[in-house]
Amino acid sequence: MVIRHAFAALGVAAIAISAAAWDPPPPPAADPHLMAPPSADMSPTGHACSVQTLVSGQECVLESSAAASVEPSRWGAARLSEEVCSGAARRAVASTDKAVLAMCRREIEAQIKACGVGDALVDDGGRFVPAARACYAALQAVLSRVRFMSAATADCCRCAVENDCARSSEACNRLAAQGVLERPRCAAKSCSVECEALLPAPEPAPPFPNAPPTEAPWPTPSPAVVPAGPETHHT
Repeated sequence: MVIRHAFAALGVAAIAISAAAWDPPPPPAADPHLMAPPSADMSPTGHACSVQTLVSGQECVLESSAAASVEPSRWGAARLSEEVCSGAARRAVASTDKAVLAMCRREIEAQIKACGVGDALVDDGGRFVPAARACYAALQAVLSRVRFMSAATADCCRCAVENDCARSSEACNRLAAQGVLERPRCAAKSCSVECEALLPAPEPAPPFPNAPPTEAPWPTPSPAVVPAGPETHHT
C-alpha cells in the first residue's frame, strides 16, 4: 500500500510539473495607442473645399468644422483675390491678361464683402468654413466667368480696344462673355482673327436669279403612215 501511494504521489507531481512546463506565456503589454480613445483627424482631405479647388473649379465638400483662421490677414479679401484670380486668369498659351486679372480682383473682393462674413472664410488648414457655403458658390461663379474671358474673349477685346472697336477692355469682356461685341463691324474689319469665334456668321450670298421659264417645245410630228390598200391584179 505504501508503495502504491508513493507511485500515486509521484504521478501527481509529474502531472503538475508537466502542466507548469506547458503554461502559455503571458500576453504582451497592451499598446497604449490602441487603448487610447478614438480621435478625429482634422487635417484637410483631397475632397475639402479649399482655395485650390476654388481656383481649379474641382468639385469638393465643405468638410471643415474648425473655426476661421486665427490669422485673418493670411486669407483676407485682398490676399484671397490675388491667389484665386492669378490662377483663374492664367492662360495656357499666353501671359495673364492684365485687364481680366484686375477685373477679377475687384469682383472677388466685392463679393467677399457682400458675403457678410468678413475675413472669416478659411480655416488654418486652408479649407472654407461651413458659414462660407453661399459665399463659396458666389466666388465660383465669378471665377467661372473669368476663366471663360481668359480663354475666349481676352485676345479679341485687347485687339478691339487697340483699334477703337470697344470703349474699354472690361466693358468689352463683359459683353463678349454674353456673345455680344460693341462694334462688330469694326471688329470684323480690324480683329477678324482674334474675334473670329465672337463675330456673327456671314450672311449667305444671294442665290443666282432664276432664268425665266421657257415653254416646253412641241413634239416634232412624225410622218403620217398611210396604210397600204389591197393589191389589185390587172388582167
